[in-house]
Amino acid sequence: MNDKIPTRSSTLATATLQTTAGLTARTLLQAIVFVSVARLLGVEGFGAFAALLALAGSIGQLGGMGCQTVMIRTVARNTQTFGESWEITLAITALSAPILLLFYALLANWLSPAGIQWMPILLIGMAEIVFAPPIVAAISAFQAHGMMSAASRLIAAPAVARFISLAALLPLASVLTHDELFKAWSAIYACGAVGTMLYALRNVRMQLNPAALNREWQWRELRSTAKSGFPFAIGGLGLRVYADIDKTMLGRMDTLHATGSYAAAYRIAEFIILPVHSLFIAALPHMFRISAQGPEALARYMKALWLMPLAYTVTAAIVVWAVAPWLPLLLGDSFHSAVEPLRWLAWLPIVTLPRLHWQQRLVGMERHTSAVSIIAAGALLNILLNLWLIPLASWKGAVISTYIAEGIMASIMFFLGSYIFRARSEKDVRNEVC
Repeated sequence: MNDKIPTRSSTLATATLQTTAGLTARTLLQAIVFVSVARLLGVEGFGAFAALLALAGSIGQLGGMGCQTVMIRTVARNTQTFGESWEITLAITALSAPILLLFYALLANWLSPAGIQWMPILLIGMAEIVFAPPIVAAISAFQAHGMMSAASRLIAAPAVARFISLAALLPLASVLTHDELFKAWSAIYACGAVGTMLYALRNVRMQLNPAALNREWQWRELRSTAKSGFPFAIGGLGLRVYADIDKTMLGRMDTLHATGSYAAAYRIAEFIILPVHSLFIAALPHMFRISAQGPEALARYMKALWLMPLAYTVTAAIVVWAVAPWLPLLLGDSFHSAVEPLRWLAWLPIVTLPRLHWQQRLVGMERHTSAVSIIAAGALLNILLNLWLIPLASWKGAVISTYIAEGIMASIMFFLGSYIFRARSEKDVRNEVC
């Protein structure tokens, strides 16, 4: 047991590398799993799984009502508050889970592709809505303490569990049909989520040793904490809906073959932008501390984070576009149809970067409600565009919708962030004169 908790955060570069390592390990393992599962389930089975996972994962973003981010902000400023923040986060997560699972079941009955039975729907929902949020809470706990190495291990843990679970699925491939394998994988996927959740909670207990709380005090604080965290939850929901709802809609409005090809290409595009997400995740505790010094300090800090991600995304996009025809060598001959979607999606990290940057700045300026509202509006716009463009252009319509929504969200955040910065700077000048 490690009783000593670091009082100083890792450097941003070290924290970013550690976070990137965890995310990269997770993605590499997920790549192995999704390729193997796609081969076992067939392209239609994989498309059905991707559609359900997108829906369940989106609703799962509301698990904990955003209290994980509130915990990061609070503990990053004062580590003595960790015990209180941790148990409040767990309580809200547990209370929200059954409500969200019921909501998911109702939506799945309407949105899921035709022919999918209830058992896979329920199992995937439990994995993403009941078991995943406590894992996110555990990652946030280590992140708040600046322990990015421990956080990166938990980031990779779900993928490790699925990789191990894959070993249980492989022997069944020769005796079960595609439909039976889909049910079996849903059950194995849920079991892996349970194991990962227990592992994550144990790590927090052993390494961070959160103190017991006065339960009466804790319950009085649940409402105010949930209120503070809810905008972060809505932001997470908006981002997940924006990123993944097109897969659910493709599964419902187009063929599962098109859904599987598009989902595979999108997974590669997500991998491209992993280091950028890692940078912003690692910078979050630093950002909350620096934001207390005023808008000028935050602006300087965020500008320092801009050039390196820009150079990386441009280079990565060009490389991925060039090597896209080799994708079937990696994923198998059945994924020839994913080459063109990958070339369309290769530029997504470049388009996404401005929105990520200004979203982070708005959060740092304590305007997370504004950022959440813009993200929610972007997700709604994306859904409306998909309703129009998917029937006309299949997966190409989904890509076009994504690019349009990204550009609009980034533009609104830029103008709003610039206006807030100028207003606060002018106010500071007037106060100094007075």
